[in-house]
Amino acid sequence: MDKEILKLILNSQGSVDREVLECDLGDVSFITQIISSSRQLVPCWFSGTQKVVARSKVRLCPAKECRGCGGLHLCKNILLSGACAFLQTRRGCSFSHELHTEYNLQVLREFGLETLNRTELCLLLLQSNNSLLPQICHDYNNSWGCWVDCQRLHVCERTLSGDSCSCTRKHSFSAPQPLRLLLEKHIPEHLIGVLKSVYANKKALRLADQQHKDNSSQVASSSDAGNPNKVNDTEQDDTKEDTQIDFAACDSDSSSISTNQNKSTTGNNDGPTKKRNRRRNRQKNKTPAVAAAASGHGGLELSNTNQCEENVQDPNTTMRMCEGSNPDSSSTLTTSQSKDRR
Repeated sequence: MDKEILKLILNSQGSVDREVLECDLGDVSFITQIISSSRQLVPCWFSGTQKVVARSKVRLCPAKECRGCGGLHLCKNILLSGACAFLQTRRGCSFSHELHTEYNLQVLREFGLETLNRTELCLLLLQSNNSLLPQICHDYNNSWGCWVDCQRLHVCERTLSGDSCSCTRKHSFSAPQPLRLLLEKHIPEHLIGVLKSVYANKKALRLADQQHKDNSSQVASSSDAGNPNKVNDTEQDDTKEDTQIDFAACDSDSSSISTNQNKSTTGNNDGPTKKRNRRRNRQKNKTPAVAAAASGHGGLELSNTNQCEENVQDPNTTMRMCEGSNPDSSSTLTTSQSKDRR
């Protein structure tokens, strides 16, 4: 049944109103089921009117020699017009010019297109494949315009959607610039009259694909938002992992800090002890040297009594202070004074 609907749509310039299709076939639920399960039937909207547009994934193979590519091995000119002008040239054409070869029939049966004739297949591929027709110029449809040697069609885009337009742009594919490009692409003149419907169907399919993509994204976002337990579990797992990492870092930092503190404490305790030991050693080494110097020169040397050094001017006071503090030094002073009197 879907093959019959596909042929009906292709005989209506590639698209048909949903209401017309339901009136012709009668069973609305059955048509809805067929459209939803078919890969070639796409529901689209044209200026508030729902239509069904035909589309297929079959392509022409661009290679001259290919095996197992899944595309049709057919000359593009044969598909468009049924004839190839390159056959009359010296170089000829190296592509296949037979549609119903065993390989092509196998490809058509795989896509469910074996019942289509060349004209129907041509219309289906024109609005399904972007490489067979030149694109509409986007710059031409904006205020900044376009250059002269543009390789895209200078046609108003608004007229492709079925909207009435009174702008100064071209609204026909028979205008000089689009007609010249179409003839250079070997588009036959009998197809130029239906190109408005073909480009309108291409635009509707593009908008339908974008709408389907947006709806899929919204459904995915809604499903994620409607499952808070999954989100909370994920957040809890992340929190646990972060907490474990933080405790491990704190433990390592604490151990390193305590180690450094122990080292610094040990260093601080060892420092004064070493200093005191060095000071004592210097004093021990200095005392014999001072005593030897005092005995050798016969002079008065008081190494450990500061008060005796401050009061040297008064011999009697010095003697009394030294006698109370150091008996050895007292005897030394008495001996030296007796020698001076003599």
